[in-house]
Amino acid sequence: MQFRCGSVAEPVWHTTAKNPGYQFQFSRAAPGRKGLGAPHGSEVAYVLGTLGTSPNGPKYNATDREVSSAIEAYWTNFAKTGDPNGGALPRCPAFDPTARAYLDFNAEGPVAKEGLRRQICDLYTDKLRRQIAQ
Repeated sequence: MQFRCGSVAEPVWHTTAKNPGYQFQFSRAAPGRKGLGAPHGSEVAYVLGTLGTSPNGPKYNATDREVSSAIEAYWTNFAKTGDPNGGALPRCPAFDPTARAYLDFNAEGPVAKEGLRRQICDLYTDKLRRQIAQ
């Protein structure tokens, strides 16, 4: 909760201040490791395009390579322009404090969604706000 909800609170504050923002969730579980889900840091090989370079790593497949290609393109676009969108990529929605749109990278590819863990993260940010005000 602390890690995910902190990463929800930050773009809420950032975009409330009229700054542009984008959010993603990496949900792709590596082949043979479905029981682990997509733990923190599991997106790194996808982002860097290093799938299959670790001798003891997962046996990635065509879906993983497609997810990797997409996430590399979004991150490269963002690094170049401040906007992850471009080319034939599915549109990454801009984050706003109300809808809280994000892009979920999963087995179906990048999918736009809204309200990442909204209920629990609303409790978290409310508590955080009260602690800051003390």
